[in-house]
Amino acid sequence: MMVLFALSIHRTEDERVFFQQMETLNRHGFQTSVVSLIDDGLMDGTFSLKQKLAHLIEVFKRKNPSIIVGDSPIVILAAFRYKKCYASDVRLVYDVTEWIPSKKNMTNCSLFLRPFKWIALSLFSCLAGFLTTAFIFGEHHKALPFHLVFPSKKHLYLSYYATFNKLKRFPIRQNNAEWKLCYSGSLTNEKGFNKVLSVITQVAQIRPNHSFVFKLFSSEKPAIEHLLPSNIKLDWCGYLSFTDFCSTIGDADIYFDLRKIDFENTRCLPIKLFYYMASGRVVIYSDLKAIPIGVPEIEKFGVLVNPSDEKQVVEALLKYIDREDFYVEHCHNAEFLARNKYDWSKIEDSFVDFINKVRNE
Repeated sequence: MMVLFALSIHRTEDERVFFQQMETLNRHGFQTSVVSLIDDGLMDGTFSLKQKLAHLIEVFKRKNPSIIVGDSPIVILAAFRYKKCYASDVRLVYDVTEWIPSKKNMTNCSLFLRPFKWIALSLFSCLAGFLTTAFIFGEHHKALPFHLVFPSKKHLYLSYYATFNKLKRFPIRQNNAEWKLCYSGSLTNEKGFNKVLSVITQVAQIRPNHSFVFKLFSSEKPAIEHLLPSNIKLDWCGYLSFTDFCSTIGDADIYFDLRKIDFENTRCLPIKLFYYMASGRVVIYSDLKAIPIGVPEIEKFGVLVNPSDEKQVVEALLKYIDREDFYVEHCHNAEFLARNKYDWSKIEDSFVDFINKVRNE
């Protein structure tokens, strides 16, 4: 039986789809395939909805899937048209991991048109929910609108757990005179990059006898070295493949994510949190509502802060630097939780069972 993953928000080798869901189904005897509108070059703003749908339908016709798992209303609509015209028995699963509509959807949209675009996208998302056979939800808040409108539809909660054994673990550095402080993501104010830079700079000035490495994972190269104190070295790693990311990310001591707290961000559970946890390291994160819901034990291996209160963030970082016992305990807690609770292997069987149930509906 063929399960086809159709993506317009994610790339072909998305860590959750390609390295978890597809790998798991392959081990259980399924055939799998994936198509991504991003990798096929259709999401650059020059292609119409009609062209995107036609492209996806042609892929579906070639692959002849029994189940189509889509990550957005666009691919669900294409899958339904394929179902209606060519394969009435195909099952459609909507894997909801992003807000539709989201802030990104409103970029470059005039203030006057925003309410109309928001309503149109909301209706489009609702239509996708109506057309789909079943849902997969990555987190609590993104499931709520669909539960409200479609309370009887089959669904599965499938969180963003890392695959523990894919992460390379490094020894915990103790008696640290040098600290590796890590940020991964876009270098924007909205994602909190400037907050992280400011906090690290302040701590380096407060602890001039320590040396610091600012380990930065981003496709964008920052022009910040001239802004850094002499006891901070920048280690820009650039863009890494998922496999390289897993083998490299653990060579850090503390991970930061100080994204802005707003209506959308605070209701999003960051996927990298689980990869940091699986690396056996501590985190300093914005106090997002979604985090304690997804990971109730967050305070056992990290600190949630108000990113606007830099003094609070500085104090959280200094506590880890100045108290080795506290730091080491939290590192051990992170690895223990990732291995024993927040590992993909703990939930992959429920995913396979769900796909089998959808197939047999």
